Amino acid sequence: MQIVQGVDSAILIVMRGFSFLMPNFRDYAEYGGMDTVRFVASGFDIPLNLLGQHALMALGYSLVTACAAYYFLKTKEIAA
Repeated sequence: MQIVQGVDSAILIVMRGFSFLMPNFRDYAEYGGMDTVRFVASGFDIPLNLLGQHALMALGYSLVTACAAYYFLKTKEIAA
């Protein structure tokens, strides 16, 4: 039982580390970042600074995902 709990806590630490690399969309929505319903309801009147924030969030997410994918693909053993 203690071995399973130890492995579980080790995996939890690794997963928390990965979660700090990914954007936190829940906190971002509280500051009005991802909540664009009011803009869609009034037409396509989206401010450029909000569009820039979304673009930077997407770029950051893409960079983290691309780095992780590169690492996993680079360490994969390819049989000849």
